[in-house]
Amino acid sequence: MPTATWWNLDEQKRDAIIQAALREFAAHNYAQSSLSAIVKSVGIAKGSIYQYFADKEELYLYTVKWAHDRLVQHLESTIPIAVLAHGDVFTILRHYLGSQLQLRTIVPTEHALIQRALIDSGPQRVLVQEICATMHTRFIEELVINGIANRSLK
Repeated sequence: MPTATWWNLDEQKRDAIIQAALREFAAHNYAQSSLSAIVKSVGIAKGSIYQYFADKEELYLYTVKWAHDRLVQHLESTIPIAVLAHGDVFTILRHYLGSQLQLRTIVPTEHALIQRALIDSGPQRVLVQEICATMHTRFIEELVINGIANRSLK
């Protein structure tokens, strides 16, 4: 995804670019979003963004993955470890769904980007769905395995 130059940037500059991309992509669908608006917000030349990402699509997918990872971190941090370790499937699922409902208020821009990206009709939609499906599949698989192990599922 990003180039080596991206990883050589200081963390503060990378964060500024990601935050600007996050705001732009959350506010507009992929086709209407603008690299010019992103670089203007950060105060860098448009050509600079191409030192970090091959094109708009690469920045978009990186930003979607970044936002999705933030949502996952929030979800994982809100389910108590004791519930994960000893809870039955339905208790864990109840915590998980409750946490998902809170995402809109706790991480609103990330939530807005993911929601927009999942319904966008652009060609990136399939890749966005793959990014999002990976976490959900892993969570459900672990939930079922643990449920069978602790006999809360047959």
